[in-house]
Amino acid sequence: MEKKRSAGILTLGIFALLYGLVYFHRTPDDSDISYILSFLYALCWIISAIAVMRFKNWGRVLLIVISVYDFFKEIILGRFQPSKAIKDIVDALILLLEALILIVFVIFLTRPKVREQFK
Repeated sequence: MEKKRSAGILTLGIFALLYGLVYFHRTPDDSDISYILSFLYALCWIISAIAVMRFKNWGRVLLIVISVYDFFKEIILGRFQPSKAIKDIVDALILLLEALILIVFVIFLTRPKVREQFK
């Protein structure tokens, strides 16, 4: 018997895939290692998105881990500077949207009904 495919999981997988593709277009620092790490990070997003759409539990776990990591990297440790964010309202809105997307990823993937579909 085939598992019931959830539209929410498919939608989340597509958003995660798009998020990974966006990382390919980000311009990291000028160092070669930054380009390599950025490429590997984007690849993790894409691989986990495909695995989630194929209902692989390791893909769900990987997506949760990289979502939490990205939240802390971008929001807490990295780009969030209140004085700069207030000056540029567009950057602040993009940052807020990115944080909300990452939080939704984690909350959705940890719901009991969603976890049950990955067993």
